[in-house]
Amino acid sequence: MKHEITNAEVKGLIMAIKEIYDNNMELPFKLHYALGKNKRMLKVLDEAIDAKALEKMKKYGTKGKYDVVKLDAAQQKAFQKDYNDLLMLENDPLEFHKVTYELMETELPRIKGVSNFDLIIHFIINEPAVPSKILKPEQNTIPL
Repeated sequence: MKHEITNAEVKGLIMAIKEIYDNNMELPFKLHYALGKNKRMLKVLDEAIDAKALEKMKKYGTKGKYDVVKLDAAQQKAFQKDYNDLLMLENDPLEFHKVTYELMETELPRIKGVSNFDLIIHFIINEPAVPSKILKPEQNTIPL
């Protein structure tokens, strides 16, 4: 099943997967494979987003020493508006490599603290997760 994904979600999901890898978490092979495969797929989009952001920065900024682009307060505000618009753009639907909830269930306590955890749940778990299994009893929804 394909999922529509915004540029902001691409950036967030890449960060979440990177955080898991940076913390050297030992994961089941299937989960590690799914995360790696999705990261490689998203990396192409991530690089395109970064290239567009740099283009926009050059549009508003001035080149300083060592080809560093500098933005004053007014330029920063204009750039930030354009960058936020860029992040809200939807990409073509993507086919994510998914894993079952049962496979993730044993790993949830270790990866729950990862930033953008909700994106991993939304895009990488195969079937809809039951909120009561993932969240504390006092919470009743998954923040998506």
